Amino acid sequence: MKNDDQKAKLPNMDMNNNPIWDVLDGKIEPRKKEKKKKLKKKSMPGIDENIDFYFSELEKEEQKENKPNNKKKPFSLFAIIMLLALIIVISFFVLITFKYDRIKVQSDSMATQVTTGDQILYQSDLGINRFNVVVLRDGTKKELLRVIGMPGDKVSLSDDVLTINGAIYDEDYLKENYVDFKLQEKNRNKFYTEDFSVAELKDVNKSTLHVPENKYILLGDNRKKATDSRTVGFYDKEDIQGVAIMKIWPLFKIEPIK
Repeated sequence: MKNDDQKAKLPNMDMNNNPIWDVLDGKIEPRKKEKKKKLKKKSMPGIDENIDFYFSELEKEEQKENKPNNKKKPFSLFAIIMLLALIIVISFFVLITFKYDRIKVQSDSMATQVTTGDQILYQSDLGINRFNVVVLRDGTKKELLRVIGMPGDKVSLSDDVLTINGAIYDEDYLKENYVDFKLQEKNRNKFYTEDFSVAELKDVNKSTLHVPENKYILLGDNRKKATDSRTVGFYDKEDIQGVAIMKIWPLFKIEPIK
């Protein structure tokens, strides 16, 4: 009996049926004990934490209220720029009112640079130099013409070539008018300015070769429409009111007089 009991207590050593061999061979993994997750207890905020949170929120709200509005900055900058521009414009017109005289052009003698209706500034105390554009008193109106001959000059113009005291001068100020004139088919073989000399001017002695003292030869840039020394003769110094400085009207055509 004892032998039978001992046999019963022995483990099953059958390698085919005993699961322990499967474990040892790696066929079956031993079960792991599941660990129970411990739930963390959520701590409730204390009174001090609630007070700190409340005051921090209040501080954020105050910062938002006191924060400058960035959207207003561009508008403010634009307003400052406009104000400065206005001050400059006003100062400019105040300055020119005291320093310069102003006239409204009444003819197209100096077109295309200056035309009827334009307003220009001129200075009466400037010295007169060759090729200056001057303001001329012509009866009840004021005219603009260009100085070509100064007192003592020997002046002639032939085949659109200007000669003063033996030297040839390019009339660059006529370029636009000259091109417009030549572009017309009928003018291709014509000269822009009629020939003349000092002796050929109106009311001048044929023996006169030079511009007399206190006299000037004045021509308009718009040679085909201008009334000037070619038909009038010499102009007196007393008739010249001043030297044209700048065109100020229309506003989009403000430019110096050349």
